[in-house]
Amino acid sequence: MRAVVLLGLFAFVQLAVATHYRGGTFYWERLGRSKIRVYWRLAFQLTSSYPEYYCQQAGDILQAETALVLDCQDCMTNQTILSPLHMECVSISREMGWSILQGHIDYHSEKDIFRMNYHTGGRCTDSSWIYLQNYEGGKCWSLLTDVDTSINNNSPRVTTGLPVYRVRQGCSRLIDLMPTDPDNDFIRCRWADPAKNECPPARGYDDKKPVCGQPTPITYLYEDKCLIQFDTDDNSGLGWYGASVMVEDFKNKKSFEAKSTVPYQFLLDVTEPGSCIGPTIDIAECTSIRVGEVFTTTLRAYLPEDSDGSVVQEVQGSWPDGFTFEYTKPPPAKVVEAVITFRSMKAGMNAFSFTAIDDNGVQNDPKVGKISVTTEEVTEPPKTLPQVEPQKSYPLMGQPLDLEAEYWWVAFDQGITRPKKKKFIYISNIMTGEIIAKYDASKENQVIFDGEKSKKIKYRPPQHLAPNTIFSVSVDDGFGEVSYNDACGRSATNPSDAGAFVFQTPKPLEPAVDCGDNEITFYIPRTYVNDISPKKLHLHDPTCVAKPLNDTFMMVRFGYDECETRILNPKKGLTRFLNTLRDDPEPAGPGLPISRHKRQFEMKVFCDIKGMDTADVFYDPDTTVTTTKHAGKGSFRTYLTLFDENMKQVPAGLSPSVFLNDTLTFSAKPVKKGMDVEIESCKATPLDRTCTKYDADYEFIKNGCPVDNTVQYTDLSASEKRFAVSAFSFLHYASNDQVMVKCKMFACKPGKSSSACKDLKDNRNLCSSTNRGRRSSEKIAADVDDVAFEAFVPLRFRH
Repeated sequence: MRAVVLLGLFAFVQLAVATHYRGGTFYWERLGRSKIRVYWRLAFQLTSSYPEYYCQQAGDILQAETALVLDCQDCMTNQTILSPLHMECVSISREMGWSILQGHIDYHSEKDIFRMNYHTGGRCTDSSWIYLQNYEGGKCWSLLTDVDTSINNNSPRVTTGLPVYRVRQGCSRLIDLMPTDPDNDFIRCRWADPAKNECPPARGYDDKKPVCGQPTPITYLYEDKCLIQFDTDDNSGLGWYGASVMVEDFKNKKSFEAKSTVPYQFLLDVTEPGSCIGPTIDIAECTSIRVGEVFTTTLRAYLPEDSDGSVVQEVQGSWPDGFTFEYTKPPPAKVVEAVITFRSMKAGMNAFSFTAIDDNGVQNDPKVGKISVTTEEVTEPPKTLPQVEPQKSYPLMGQPLDLEAEYWWVAFDQGITRPKKKKFIYISNIMTGEIIAKYDASKENQVIFDGEKSKKIKYRPPQHLAPNTIFSVSVDDGFGEVSYNDACGRSATNPSDAGAFVFQTPKPLEPAVDCGDNEITFYIPRTYVNDISPKKLHLHDPTCVAKPLNDTFMMVRFGYDECETRILNPKKGLTRFLNTLRDDPEPAGPGLPISRHKRQFEMKVFCDIKGMDTADVFYDPDTTVTTTKHAGKGSFRTYLTLFDENMKQVPAGLSPSVFLNDTLTFSAKPVKKGMDVEIESCKATPLDRTCTKYDADYEFIKNGCPVDNTVQYTDLSASEKRFAVSAFSFLHYASNDQVMVKCKMFACKPGKSSSACKDLKDNRNLCSSTNRGRRSSEKIAADVDDVAFEAFVPLRFRH
């Protein structure tokens, strides 16, 4: 009873300034053009000093004081809507000393759009806010409501609001207003704004700071959720704090043009520091009933273990019309219980809130809930939420996988409807975790729901899945929604079960060779060559290209003696027919026959034929007499030596293996010491030519000058010339990609003023790095003492 005594004494002291106002709200519903039904829920101090608001029990009918008036601010006539207001007692708190009273009236305005205001008709002292820590004393109040009957709309409403929320210093209070809207509009809440004339005007010299805007710097309003977080700290003074909120409805979440605005005002009471834990409330948070049906439930209030209270002193609540509240285990007690009933003859959402206070005057955050009243048949939520059925889904581990199937699907154990928010199916690589594809179930063009209650949803399979790989299909929580009109927004899938299952792609299709009677047919899976265009794959003869066969394969077909097929005899009695299917890499430059890029694909195609069963017979006629052998000896006057990447000399006679873009260093020396040497030209030739018009040589040094931009001379002594070039391969060759490098050189006597070596040296100076491209086109003339020689080095490429 401590709180009642304190409130009573405070009321006695403040009686002269009539500080009995405790907040409230107005809202309305449209009856027609310019006609509305106005509803009010007002709270006042519970004291016999104000019999107008002194409720003995719920259902009492009272009449407000005549000093308060509800009027139309914009109207020229019929300005007064009602004074005094007629009200019915709804809820009472004797511990905290307040009562909530409600009523309504029909009003026909002269305007379609207008603003209502409930306020004191005289001085503020006739009815003002109690002394407020955040605004001081003697503050006027007014409840402003914006009405627009030109559109078919009803205002939002707050039926959960309590007059007073108590919080200990250093604690916080989270208040969920849970406003509802008969039209299911999107609702936002904000602080009353002086810029929108939503604050009462000053009526005296000391009334310069109206109750408007953010109540304290550490009070927060989450507008889209209508949540108020009232924080306190050591600097928060003990006492009362006033707050004024405006509640607005919008066409949808993207809209910011309010259709209507209604007020909600309340008090916060900061008390001595102590435990922040008050009694806990247990009650059903969401229920659906039919119109006219009676809903009955039990409320339970008890002290949690970390509370410093001894008993629950009182349960307080705010609820819509049609509620009843009756204790079955009354306070004070450690556990308090009450029976609640509700019945409504009008469809719509109805919200309520409850809190409780212990014997130390401590509250917890109010517990809010809602009851949906509907004209439709109410179906109970399923006992178990929908679960994915992997064994009925496709694809699944152990099932044959049809990569050309139009749809894959996920099966559920009960019918679901399409989610309103983004929810996904994910296809992921099990080993790497990489998400290969995802499908948004909220979008009709990505996921197909067959009807309102689908047990199987379909989606198109992803493309280019890696072969012989295990993938998972996972489904978001809440992927589907159960089709029942509970209106409580419960998820359709169990949040703890993501509904995943796995499948494995088959091993990759392999290329196949068919050795026919007259021709060879090579079948290539498109996936094997990354679905490259068939026209980009050719045989030794570049005119022999692959052709599409179907969506899965391409093919190339050629005769045993066509497309530059090579004929080999690997062993006695066996003939091998060999060709190669490859793509062309990017040339090293426009029109050049070489490349320094790797091919994407190179596939050897061969048929080993036994006997003479093929239609085409090959033979080697004996057209010569017995072969005789004749030998001789000689030596080159110059040497062409190759060095590897580590500048180690490659032994003569070997065909070194190199990678594309390796730096190849060549050294030219005369055989006899004391002679000068110069390089006239170097060219590369494919050893295994295609014998077609596509065969070409590549000259990369000409008249002593580099033609290829990777050629660099590295040693220019008189007796040795070294140059480096970046390794390349030919675009077109047959089965063997070996390259022969051949250089023409001159060996000259030193010191002569006229020689091929001097001319080549002069020419090379003209085409130095600063003058590259200025090569002489004149043929080098050899002196009588000059000797021209050629040397070559074969190269084999490593792949």
